[in-house]
Parts: sequence; structure tokens; C-alpha cells
Amino acid sequence: MSKRAIIFGGLGLAIVLAAAFFLMDPDPQAVLRKAQRKLVTEDAMRLDAEGRLVLPPEDLSAAIAASATGIDIVMRTDLDFSIPLDPASVTAFAFTQAVDGEAATLSGETRRKEGRHYLKLDAPGRLDAELAGRLKGIWVASDRPFLEFVLPPDERVLAERPLDLAGVTAMAIAITEVDLFRVTEKLPTATIDGLKARHYAVELNMDAVSALLLKLRELRTGAPLQAEDVLAVTAEVVRWGQPLGEVWIDKRTGKFHRIELVSALEGDASAGAVGGSVIFSRYGERTPVSAPEAEDIEKVLGPLFTKRLSLSDDRADDAPDAPAASALPSAPTAPGTAVQEADSDGDGLADGQEFFYGSDAWNPDTDGDGWNDGLEVAKGMDPVGPGALFSFGL
Repeated sequence: MSKRAIIFGGLGLAIVLAAAFFLMDPDPQAVLRKAQRKLVTEDAMRLDAEGRLVLPPEDLSAAIAASATGIDIVMRTDLDFSIPLDPASVTAFAFTQAVDGEAATLSGETRRKEGRHYLKLDAPGRLDAELAGRLKGIWVASDRPFLEFVLPPDERVLAERPLDLAGVTAMAIAITEVDLFRVTEKLPTATIDGLKARHYAVELNMDAVSALLLKLRELRTGAPLQAEDVLAVTAEVVRWGQPLGEVWIDKRTGKFHRIELVSALEGDASAGAVGGSVIFSRYGERTPVSAPEAEDIEKVLGPLFTKRLSLSDDRADDAPDAPAASALPSAPTAPGTAVQEADSDGDGLADGQEFFYGSDAWNPDTDGDGWNDGLEVAKGMDPVGPGALFSFGL
């Protein structure tokens, strides 16, 4: 055999091997892991999300009619992580709920810029008429996420600290070290939104989710995890059942293009379900985020809102701490009992203290604002109306 034949034969074999390598379908789990790592390193992207929350009527809200079946969610978010500790974002949202055959939509836009949160409502949905009238069509702002207005954080969350740069880096590393999805089936390659994509049936790896939540808690508390932390996180994760779905990954870039998941609450579809999809696009493209002219939301909503915010925030600048319960005076006579230290309604205030503050010893929430009388006094707030306590040097 001539030298030339050997060279051309070797070259042909190399070409065949290279073609086989590029045509060979890679390990699905490895494809997902790489896409997950690429997602963590991106500093800008767009997310188009659609979801549906379906719950039994009694679990939605006492204020909603019994025929309510769920909430449809549509959101578009542009994210900019170029400053890791101060991300910027623009989100357009619409939440639609059907009650008694009639649909109502809460829609608008939120922005985050330089640590401040902005909100403008375009449609008020089923908000209280007075609240909707104050908020619709104007920009309001706060130093706190707006979700905390609806779901005030508990004491444990308030005690947690925000992640510093080392914490953000640690979380990014943690995400790259776990498999968030497990491939259950390799599906045929698909063309979706004009892109050729690898397509897999997957299940969300709940062990990985638990591990990441525990890592986040450890970083934010600065304390070693306790057994009760593990149990609490595990119980919450298990409640959502086993999310199943499909994933599409762009064959050209190896990045996530679309994820669809659905899960039955507590593993039982009859108890309700949550599901949705997210489309990833505009990787690396930053959307300019401007801070609109806005009024402070506390000013717009007034004293009652200020009170509720103070209760969930425990801000020393707004309302100094109330005296310890043991230092509070008792009245000569107290309603409900002759024993001054007794707490007839279990709200944390002795009956004598209730008499002193003018609150109702048989009602744990005298002013009906959703906050326990004892908690209000402990935070320096008036248990019988809006605002702070005003007569006791508070």
C-alpha cells in the first residue's frame, strides 16, 4: 500500500469518526446539566411565562365566591443581572380569575431599579374598590418587594440577611452541582418557535430543590442547619407533589428554550394543581430599565397600610419597641377575669393590659385589621385603630 493511500485512508477514517461523533446523540442528562450551567452564567435574558393555579374553592380565599376554580397567569420579564447584588427587571403581568362565570383581570407592570421596586396597575381585577381607586394608573414605589404587602414575612424570614457577593457565588456553584431535572424519556427532536431543539420528558428533582433551599437558608442565616430546618423544607417541597413535564434545549446553543411542568398539590390532583411554561429568549440582551416618577406607596395608601407595613417590617425608625409585656401596667379591674395576668382571648396581652390599651379582652384582633393585638403592641402599633401607640412614649 502506498504512502498516499495510507494518508488518504487515515484522513477518511478521521472524517467518518468525526461525523459519527457529531451525529451521535449526546447523553440527555449531560445536555440538561450543561444547559443548567449556562443558564446560571447568563447576565441578561427574557422570560415569557404562562401558568395556571387550580385550587379547591375553599383554599382560594374566604372573600372569593365558591365557584372560583383557579387563576391564569401571564408574565413577561426582562432580567439584567450585570450587577449581581442589584439586578434590574421589567415585568408585564396579568392574573385572570373566573368567579361565578365572570373573569376579572389584575394587570400592570413592575420594575426593579437600583434596589427600589415600582408598580403600576392597569386593570384592578378584584381588588377592593378603594384600594384600586388609589393605585390604578399611577406609579407607586417601595424599598420592599410588593409581594410582602400581601404576604408579610414571618419573624424567621425577617431575621434572614440578604445574600452578599460570596453568597450569590455560592448559590450559583450549588446550582451547577445538582441536576434540577431527571430525564424520564428522550423525545424526537422538535422545531419550536423556529428553533431545532432537543426534546425530553423530565421530572423535577425534588431532592435537588430541597438541597438548594437549604443552602439558601444556610447562607442567609449564617448558622448551621438544624434538623427542624430540614424537616420544614422537606415538608414544603413534598406538598407540591412530583412536578412532571417537558424540556426543549436549543441544539445550536445548548441553552434552555422552553420548560413545561405541572404538579398536583400534595400528590393529589383533586386537592388542586399548579402548572405552566417558561420560554427563555434574548440571552445576553439587556433591556434598559428606567425608574419612573412614582409616589411612595405608603403615602398613597394611607395610615392603615402604613400600620400593616410596620407590623411586618419591625422598623425601629418608624416605631420604637414597645415595653416588654412584664413591664406593662395592669388595670385595677379587667374585663373577663379577676386575674390580671390571665389572657382570655390568647392574643399575648393579659386582660389587664387589654383594659389599659382599650382593646377587647375577648377579641384577639380588636380593630379587625388582620393583626393580633399582642403583636401590634409588641411592634409599637395601636391595637384599636391605625397608626402607632401615642400615649406611652412610643
